[in-house]
Amino acid sequence: MRDADAEAFLIKKPENIYYLSGLKTTEASLLLTTRTLYLIVDSRYYLKAKKTTNLSVLLLEGKLESFLKSFLKEKSINKLAFESNFLTFKQVKSIKGKTKLIEADGWVEKIRQVKTDTEINIIKHSAKLADKAISFDKHSVSLGMSEIQLAKKIECFIRQKEGRGESFETIVASGPNSALPHYTSGKRSIKPGDALLIDMGVKYKNYVSDITRTFLLEPVKPTIKKMYLTCLRAQENALKKVQSAVNTKEVDKEARDYIEKYYPSKFEHNLGHGLGLEIHEEPVVGPKSNSKLSKNMVITVEPGIYIEGKGGVRIEDMVLIKDNGKRILTKSPKNIEDIIIEL
Repeated sequence: MRDADAEAFLIKKPENIYYLSGLKTTEASLLLTTRTLYLIVDSRYYLKAKKTTNLSVLLLEGKLESFLKSFLKEKSINKLAFESNFLTFKQVKSIKGKTKLIEADGWVEKIRQVKTDTEINIIKHSAKLADKAISFDKHSVSLGMSEIQLAKKIECFIRQKEGRGESFETIVASGPNSALPHYTSGKRSIKPGDALLIDMGVKYKNYVSDITRTFLLEPVKPTIKKMYLTCLRAQENALKKVQSAVNTKEVDKEARDYIEKYYPSKFEHNLGHGLGLEIHEEPVVGPKSNSKLSKNMVITVEPGIYIEGKGGVRIEDMVLIKDNGKRILTKSPKNIEDIIIEL
């Protein structure tokens, strides 16, 4: 705010509101001035807000734009920073008046990249729950089961444990469908010789985990086995590079260069991303990113190889950056002998 010479900052993104106030809500606003942080809620959340936080809670009666316009005038605020992705053009136009508005998307997210000790402990537990789910997945596979049936079994397992739900819609992709990086589980039946890609995560105390394992069903096809071993080595190379002060594109390069030798242009997405309250957060770990890793960031490392019509492989783990290196938070086995399923 000082750098932008802003006298107030309006925060609307739900994850940012939770991060700063502790209030989990679908509709609220935070207004940060140079002296006070105001939490603005309507009657549905007023009592909850008063109990949840020690911030100054203001009851919203009527439209937010009218409230803000009066508030800004009363406090003589001439320059307001705001999260432009979370207000409509009509709202901005109504709020503006004589106040100068500046876009401030990403301000809170920049702080959220580095996790507190409390956040890290929650994320670690979410990762443990994801590992349990992956183990359940491996032992729940049966021939003839559809992708969507397995996905539903996984989601039921998560909710029977401590998880409050899935980090995102569970992906189960079998056979040629595993060549689609962001596939939606369908009706295809799991068959012998399939690559079976499972990408899932667990939401725990509002924080998420993210893991991918690719299982190979007997009889294992030599072409798929080669893809798997290449992807695994690429991930191992990238993980060796992960440490504080390293540029994220250098980590991506370690995996991408190795895959490129054997499967040119078959690694189609970034190597990874930050995660926490959201499944995709900063920093981006990709060939065009220019972020540096630092202590207490949590990222994913997830190289993939995808060949249309044949199948795909992705291996993903969550990694905590430490002072002197890293800690891999997801522990599910991934050596070739561990991921072969004989049915």
